[in-house]
Amino acid sequence: MTELQALVNMCGEDSINWFPRAYEDPVHLVLGLCGEAGELANVVKKVHRGDATWDEQWDKFESEMADVLTYLLSIAASTGMDLEKVFNDKRLVNLERFASRPDVRRFGQRPTAYRPVGRGELPDTADGGSESGIRGALSE
Repeated sequence: MTELQALVNMCGEDSINWFPRAYEDPVHLVLGLCGEAGELANVVKKVHRGDATWDEQWDKFESEMADVLTYLLSIAASTGMDLEKVFNDKRLVNLERFASRPDVRRFGQRPTAYRPVGRGELPDTADGGSESGIRGALSE
């Protein structure tokens, strides 16, 4: 069993024990996922508009990410989905879809300005470059 499948099973067991009727209702689980994704977006919005900093919001950001992941895993458990297979199948589709784009890095290729991102940081851009990327977009 993969680590991902172990997490799916764990979330499924938790859902059955804590919320048995909700576990059997994929609509409830999907709506819960949407709610948690909205809470995650709200954290980003507060930082983006300048009401808070990443340092102030990082713990909440991590917590909401975990909630989103928990709902995704619970949906996979409830529906009997092999999430790893579904992910790998979709990844192959995306590899084919984006392979011809000139701006896409190839396997093993790292951006020239690559550096690991630490706790509470976001990369400046997808390619490690200028402030016009993720950090710039979130802080404008």
